[in-house]
Amino acid sequence: MKNSSIILFALLGWALAQSDLSFSYELKYGNGKNDNYGNAFFENLMDVNGNLNSSTSFYSQLEYSAPPLFGYSKNALNKLYFEYYNGDLNVTLGDLFVLYGYGLAVNLSQDQALGYDNTLRGVSWEYMAPGGFRVFGLLGQGKYEYAINAATGLFLREFYNKLGVAGVEYRDFTVLYAQHKSFLDEPLLMAFYADPLTTLEEDLNDRIPFDEILPDTVKADKYEVMYSTSFGPVDIYVEKLWSRYNKILGDRVNGSLLYTAVYANLFDWGITWDYKDYDMEYNLVSLSNPPIVFREPSSTLVGRTTHIMNYNDEVGHQVEINHSFSDAVNFMGNWSFARRHHGVALDNQYSLHYEDFGDSLAFSWEQDTTVHINLSAPSLLDNALFNLKDEDYAFYPFSEIYVEFFGDLLDDKIHWIIGYDELNDVTKYHHQQFYTTGFDNYDTSALQDSISAHFNEYWWNIWAQNYFPEFGLDSTYADNIFNTVYGMSVDDRIEQSTESSVTSAQDEISMGGSIDRITYSYERVEAYTIPTNFAYNFGGGNSLTLYCEFQKRKDLTTIATYYPAADSTDDSFSGEIRYTSNYTALTWRLHSSWSFSILRDWEERKWYVGGNQTNREDKTWTGYEVSWDINSGNQLSLFYGSLKGGRICANGICADQPDFDEGLKVTYRAIF
Repeated sequence: MKNSSIILFALLGWALAQSDLSFSYELKYGNGKNDNYGNAFFENLMDVNGNLNSSTSFYSQLEYSAPPLFGYSKNALNKLYFEYYNGDLNVTLGDLFVLYGYGLAVNLSQDQALGYDNTLRGVSWEYMAPGGFRVFGLLGQGKYEYAINAATGLFLREFYNKLGVAGVEYRDFTVLYAQHKSFLDEPLLMAFYADPLTTLEEDLNDRIPFDEILPDTVKADKYEVMYSTSFGPVDIYVEKLWSRYNKILGDRVNGSLLYTAVYANLFDWGITWDYKDYDMEYNLVSLSNPPIVFREPSSTLVGRTTHIMNYNDEVGHQVEINHSFSDAVNFMGNWSFARRHHGVALDNQYSLHYEDFGDSLAFSWEQDTTVHINLSAPSLLDNALFNLKDEDYAFYPFSEIYVEFFGDLLDDKIHWIIGYDELNDVTKYHHQQFYTTGFDNYDTSALQDSISAHFNEYWWNIWAQNYFPEFGLDSTYADNIFNTVYGMSVDDRIEQSTESSVTSAQDEISMGGSIDRITYSYERVEAYTIPTNFAYNFGGGNSLTLYCEFQKRKDLTTIATYYPAADSTDDSFSGEIRYTSNYTALTWRLHSSWSFSILRDWEERKWYVGGNQTNREDKTWTGYEVSWDINSGNQLSLFYGSLKGGRICANGICADQPDFDEGLKVTYRAIF
């Protein structure tokens, strides 16, 4: 590693000495009131681009962060690549930023704001061969870090990847093959046990005992096809990937990913339909990032409830409609919904057991087996409308509708936006369990005959072992002995034992109704949000913008038990948190170079358990920001106050930022 860094710095120094350069610099500083993660950071990023000659260029990124907002402190050359292009040939050497198609097989990118980086170091190429063929590929390797700890901002998971890709494109048709290897060490696999985050990690917990954990190399062979075409007003794109991959410490299995997009312009109405079918639930995702197929919000409050994408197991649709009625009124509507392929419940099956006390039997229900039940998936319409039953939540359904009207008035002096967002999302499904006895199927007359036969045999054995078996149990002599010893005849003694045991059995059978039950435990979010934006342009680079959002939201935790015999449900342990939120930003733009903003974020929380309110609190975050566009290439921004944290996402990759409390933030950007 040290030698490679020396080589990279030497190459960069040589490049800087001989090239035509452009620079991009960004400084971020924050110093909040407390010492929590996210309240103190100092980040410096310098991007350098240069042309060595007419066919060779380079890019480098230097970083000094102590500490950064996410991840570990750095003081190093963070990224570097050289690119050679000469007519039909293009070769990149160094850190690779590569996207093939829509990223089902390979999508290597970096997002500093989220602490996300899955780029590899190696070589990539593409060549325009005779006959209209484009040949491309790459070889690379590198470390991947993911899963930010919300308390520290540090990574919880990391492992190394190797990737090789070869592909060819001809006109509208592309095929590629990729071989991907991930090297997993014992600390990583132990982390899967300590805090399983995904289906594949839960599967590992179920299959492999903790004391049998070993390092593992996971291999995936991927075959992908991409096709695009148009006819009339309709554009169609299809991307399909087949994969043969290893489960962690397990067998090789098959999986696939499918993404389809159709766009049509019909009578000036733009209609887009996107479809995803991602079915590789035991795959360890790191180097791909397929389309999310739902609207990624620009709204602050909607962003805090963004659906967390499952890249391995999700099937869903997105429909978006755009239309312009006039410059003053435009419309955009988006409806997206999704679910997982598989929903599983556990059936804990009981049967009637007995304990033999000689002259009587004591009956009780005991669990014999636990069976995994594959549940029936909800219909497309029920998923879209979120018209679902409790068992449907095992499929992690999601549905969101967003409608927006916007336009310009008074010769573009007024710009306005009014939107409405409604979200329903199951965020966690803990379990659904059936407890079944089949008590109402027991034939009590057959049970009585069986008990009677049991005691006929029992008392015969008593007679045969202790008295005179040469005289039958049905003999007068046997009756005389039983009357002397037990105070009753043989038939009466058998009947007494039978009746006592039958009563015990019937009492226990009737208790089966209290054992038969279905338990549910899951978490879901319901929210509706109204974002608005109004801006007035006074001319001369002066404007006033008011951005307001209102949101009602519920975080619901359901812990319920349904008793079929009584047709009743006990959900007294269920709870919810109800949020009411307002976000307001007022910005005055002066002479096209100065901006003054006041930000206010207010939130009320109410806690409920069993329908009763148990607590309430509210909090306000207020901040003031001044931004100065020094010139076309330099901008300085100063913020003082507090900011509420929350989820931020880009291309389905999300991170939860903490609150920033009563402090100063400085951001400086320069291009030169």
